[in-house]
Amino acid sequence: MTTLTLASWNVNSLKVRLPQVIDWLQKTAIDAVVLQETKLADNAFPLAAFHEAGFDAVFTGQKTYNGVALLTRQATMLAPTRVDCNMPDYPDEQKRLIAADLFPKGSEEPIRFVGGYFPNGMTPGSRKYLYKLDWLRALSLYLQQSLKPIRVLFSAGTSILRPMTAMSGIRSAGKTVFW
Repeated sequence: MTTLTLASWNVNSLKVRLPQVIDWLQKTAIDAVVLQETKLADNAFPLAAFHEAGFDAVFTGQKTYNGVALLTRQATMLAPTRVDCNMPDYPDEQKRLIAADLFPKGSEEPIRFVGGYFPNGMTPGSRKYLYKLDWLRALSLYLQQSLKPIRVLFSAGTSILRPMTAMSGIRSAGKTVFW
């Protein structure tokens, strides 16, 4: 089995943090990283800067809030495939999820990498809280479906979770899930 170095980073504005992100990518042996809270519309995403640093990128974003990106090192990974920007069966204007199949060079088995920027539920019972619970239920179903065609799933992201049953049932027999 191939060993990969994977990470998750809440950058809280890629426009502001781009120099630090590029510097970190060049100083580490990271194979793939998911960025949350990029706060950039897709047409403002600095794709050229990441290509110049030796990384492929898939992303979905919106100005001011949210936004996620998945970066993969070109030297160790093939370009991501089967990309999902948000959950396909969950219509949502907020750009909170990015997922793709990653193929380490020399490996025939993909790893499904799912990165998310979880909703802040604020006060229990509030509209934002109910949205968060609904989003987590949709995420649970999405992760279960993502496990079907592959053996390994890596899921990462920024979350504020309290004990609840909304995320139960993600683990499946014979599958490996990291959360």
